[in-house]
Amino acid sequence: MKKKLIAVGVAAMRAEPSGKSELVSQAILNTSVVILDHSTSGWCMVQTPDQYQGWIEDRDMTDWDESSDPQKRMEESQIVQALWTFVRSAPNLSSPARVEVVRGSRLIVNEQIKDWVSVSLPSRPLDKIGGYIPKKAFRDMIRPSLADKIVADARDCLGISYLWGGSTPKGFDCSGLTQAVFLWNRIPLPRDASQQAKIGKFVRPDPDYGNLLPGDLIFFGPTDEKINHVALSIGSRDYIHAGACVEFGRLSSDKQPRLIKRIVPDFI
Repeated sequence: MKKKLIAVGVAAMRAEPSGKSELVSQAILNTSVVILDHSTSGWCMVQTPDQYQGWIEDRDMTDWDESSDPQKRMEESQIVQALWTFVRSAPNLSSPARVEVVRGSRLIVNEQIKDWVSVSLPSRPLDKIGGYIPKKAFRDMIRPSLADKIVADARDCLGISYLWGGSTPKGFDCSGLTQAVFLWNRIPLPRDASQQAKIGKFVRPDPDYGNLLPGDLIFFGPTDEKINHVALSIGSRDYIHAGACVEFGRLSSDKQPRLIKRIVPDFI
């Protein structure tokens, strides 16, 4: 079983080995992927840690080894908290950017230099420094509960454009948004809305939806077996979802959910 690491900020996963093919998902910097197949045109069929499969250009990846995988060096790595930022060639904002990184990326940290941190990059296995990232990019926000953190992360994404197959701050589809905000808080979810609807604890809503809690997942679709949209509850009738963009929504007689699931461990 051959593995590789994503070596760019956000790698496109496509349905077929072509840049014109449908975007099915995205993989972020330092994600380890299993190589399932190769094409003659420079693409690899991969499987991400959430078991999702798609084609990624080989040039967006580098060979995997345990020493370069942050997941294997947890004590030496940190998760980027900024929605997006850049790893630069020197510890100042005027230096060239080496790679863009988005929230959720895990980087191996080497040392702190004033307001900057030196990090290793998978695309430069022989470079012990790799680049520099602002220290504040790793600073976790202090919030009172896990549910509040998940909702706050979703609020941070308000206004980000809708992107079919998107699962990063470069663009989200509905299930990509919910998967991302939970993963940023160390709760892995399946990739698609129909898959997410199969996990968690069933919640029977009150007539006024007053029993919905922040962090609950609200599913929509023609039947329980045909879920085609998911939103994140922020409490009662209100939710955040990826519609035309990441935006607020509200349950009503014209907008009724098909299913509600409780995922946050604190509430189960």
